[in-house]
Order: sequence, then C-alpha cells, then structure tokens
Amino acid sequence: PTPGRGRARPPHPPAGGGAGRAGPPRAPPRPPPPPPLDRGMEDIVADDLEVTGEEVIRTDVATGAETKLVSFQLRTRRSVLPIEQALNGLDPAAYSFAINGKSGRAALVVRGLTATDDEDRLVPAVRLIRPEARTLTPLKAFEESAWETADEAVWRQAWTAEIAEADPWVRRQLVLVTGLLLPIWTSLPDKRTSVRRVRAPDGRRWLGRALDPAQVTPLKIALGLTDTATVVGDGTVAARLVLDEGASVALTGGLWLRRTKVMDRPRLEIVGASAQRTLFTAMGCFVEIIAYTPRVFVPIDRPQVLTAILAKWPAQSILPKAA
Repeated sequence: PTPGRGRARPPHPPAGGGAGRAGPPRAPPRPPPPPPLDRGMEDIVADDLEVTGEEVIRTDVATGAETKLVSFQLRTRRSVLPIEQALNGLDPAAYSFAINGKSGRAALVVRGLTATDDEDRLVPAVRLIRPEARTLTPLKAFEESAWETADEAVWRQAWTAEIAEADPWVRRQLVLVTGLLLPIWTSLPDKRTSVRRVRAPDGRRWLGRALDPAQVTPLKIALGLTDTATVVGDGTVAARLVLDEGASVALTGGLWLRRTKVMDRPRLEIVGASAQRTLFTAMGCFVEIIAYTPRVFVPIDRPQVLTAILAKWPAQSILPKAA
C-alpha cells in the first residue's frame, strides 16, 4: 500500500487559538459616545464681563422652573485694519483715497458696486473701507456727504492717527433669555436672535436666546408684563425702537410714529399729523413739504420733544418691522 493512504488527517486549528481549542468570544464593539449637545454652539467670549441685571419674567407653576432676563456689559479687544491689509487684494484702478471733511477720518472708496434702495431697486453704490468697518453706501448719498478725495500721504497719516487714537476696547450690551424657554418661545423675536453661550473669563457660562436691549421691550409687552404706553413713554426708548429696530408705533388719535428716509437719511416721522402741524411745530417738531405734501418730523437729537408728544398722544401698540 502507498504510504500515507488511509490515515486520518488532523483537523485544522481554529484561526484565533491553538490546535483543538476555541478562543474566547469577542465582545461587540462599543458604540461611539454621543456628541455633546452644545457642539457647534457659537460662543460669545468677552475679555471682561459684568452682569448688570437679572430679572425673572416667568415661573412655571408646575415645576417652579424660572425664565430670566440676564443683562451683560461685555468688553472685547477692538479689531482694527492696518493699512497694508486694507490695500491687499484691491485693484488700484478700482479704489480711491478719501478724507471726511468734518471728522478728518480716512477711508478707502471702492467704486463700481450696486445696492438696493427702500423699493428694492438697484442703485449705484460705493464701499467705504474704514479701519474698523466696511459699509456699502449709495453713490448719491456718498457724493452728498463730507467725503473728499485726498492724497495718499495725507490719507495714510489720517488712517494711522485714527488707529492710534482708537479705544483698544469695544463695549457692548447684551441680554440673554435663559432658563425655561419653551413656554415663551413663540413670544421671542423671530429675527436676529439665536441661541448663544456667553462665556466669562473666570469660567462662568450662560446659555439662552440672545437679544438686543431694544428687543426686551416688545418681549415684555408680548408676555403681558407691562403696557405699551408705559414702556414707550420715554422719547429715547421710543426713538431707539423705531430707528434701530424699524418698528412702527401707533399713537392715540390715529397717528403713527415710524422711520422714514429723506435724502437717504433716517428720520422720525409722525404720520397723520399734517392737519395739526402748527401744534406739533410748537412742541418742537419741524415740517417739510415733500411732493406737495406737508410732513411732520421729530428731531432725532431732541428726545424730550418725542417724550412730550408721547405724553399727549400715548402709544397704543407696536408693529414690528416686516421680515
């Protein structure tokens, strides 16, 4: 017989152990840990932070959870644009140097752009590049302003002087709605508000919906914590609400306080006051004839005039700016 024939072959050893022995069962892999709930949350980090106020605006009757308004005074380092960075990447044929004849400030003027007016029509525009900001201005408003073409050497001197004189700190006021938010979520402003986390240098943190100070008043009115006439009775508060937030305020007597633009400049107008313009003029307002129609305006730099008007014609309701 042929050698090797008829013999039983030994079984192959298992892959993970020795011959004839099975290895220990392998545990299933652990799932990765869930990501933190606040991953991707935008932080508001300040070099200096002060809590200037804290107010409870709602307490849940079932759980006792509170909703608070926390006011902050934030201070961050000012970011300025050096000359070389301002000029970097710009076509020399597309910009010019300018100095403001009133303030003496410097700016780079980039031409050949467009913007939209109040009727959403395209109009020629320029971009003003300043040491701290960039703004898009209609060409007509720019030509009627105090900006004047300047020599580069004079422009560089003014730009450098402005950076040297600037306050190294930027101060900002912020209000955060914290705590139990779901019951009042629909009362919070829809625009320019988002969930933010405020971080203090000492490690303290607050999480909630960030508001501008001007948005606190409509929120309190929506929650029934106060009435419109009381909150909007001060001229400074009313002017900020109308000019900065774009809201319109209904007054008694069928009058409206609203923001309008005349010659591309914002104004406070009292709509429906032309029949009583003599009375409003005596209170400190001024009247202009525009398109053969007399219109009554409140001086922006005299809040006491608006306070007197609101005392005689109290505010009834606030109409937020359309989205």
